[in-house]
Amino acid sequence: MNKIKPLSTAIVTLLAQTESDYISARLTSLQEYNANILGVQIQKFGNATVFAIKHWPEYWYGNLVVGINKDSVSYLPQIHEFFMAKNLNYRISISPSGFSANLGKILTKYNYYIGFFSTALYYIDPVVEVSSSPISTRKVQEHELENFLDA
Repeated sequence: MNKIKPLSTAIVTLLAQTESDYISARLTSLQEYNANILGVQIQKFGNATVFAIKHWPEYWYGNLVVGINKDSVSYLPQIHEFFMAKNLNYRISISPSGFSANLGKILTKYNYYIGFFSTALYYIDPVVEVSSSPISTRKVQEHELENFLDA
């Protein structure tokens, strides 16, 4: 029987950087089109990259922050101000490898919440005891359903 080998941190980091590079390439081409008519801005905040599109806010790659992790969470107030100055809503995409219980606590303090969860890669180190996590779960209350379910 073949055993599945866990992904190394280096590979997961490379995949996350590749995603950021891909989005940067797409939005840079939009930024260069017709004197940046869409109002595209790309900016780095530590490890995080911010992608803003003023005149096409629904575009999947727009108004997005990638690369947030425990090392760049201190930039959250600046990132938030960046988008608020442009009157744009935004979302933060965090790869499973970049997420931790501590990062979750910090994001909660800044009033961020999970809007959706998707992952293609996930691995829990067998040495880590999941039961020791400070994160707890509970059933969603009926009056909260609209916050967590897509129509």
